[in-house]
Amino acid sequence: MPAPDWIPDPIAGHCHSVEVPLPPDRALAHCLAIPVAPDRTVRTLFRLRGLDPEGSLEAFMGSTELGFRILERTPTAVTGGVATKVWPPRPRRPEMDDPSDWAEWARVPGSIRAAMDFRVRGSGGERSEIVTETRVDASDAVAEKVFRAYWLAVSRPSELIRRRWLRAMAARARAVGAA
Repeated sequence: MPAPDWIPDPIAGHCHSVEVPLPPDRALAHCLAIPVAPDRTVRTLFRLRGLDPEGSLEAFMGSTELGFRILERTPTAVTGGVATKVWPPRPRRPEMDDPSDWAEWARVPGSIRAAMDFRVRGSGGERSEIVTETRVDASDAVAEKVFRAYWLAVSRPSELIRRRWLRAMAARARAVGAA
């Protein structure tokens, strides 16, 4: 299921896409293999947030150290989720053994859940469109208010990171397709 199925009515989010010269059955694996910080800008943004800029995008999406959980994976899509308690103001992340644990956080007062996906759609011939979407929901009005203040600060850098990831995916797909 893509992010819209995990969070059908988000309070925040964004969606971006790029076309790549690979068929859908090959595009996702190659694109998730990009470095999580493919350029200086993304490395800097990761460091400012206290995130490790090393490793692949796929490893980042499944990083339990950061509270992420792969919610679902198919040959043409991967959806990751994170949940955290934002109020009272000592954030805490849950232990998530499976996707049902993530779903339960919709009912924990003062918490938010976020889903981020990468999905591939055929766009004719040997080409695909890669879509990345991030969606966030809140368990209650207090969590929503706290998150919206946070989102004001991070939404633009988050969008920039997604666009840079897509640019790196397109470059990798062109290199793989030409090989």
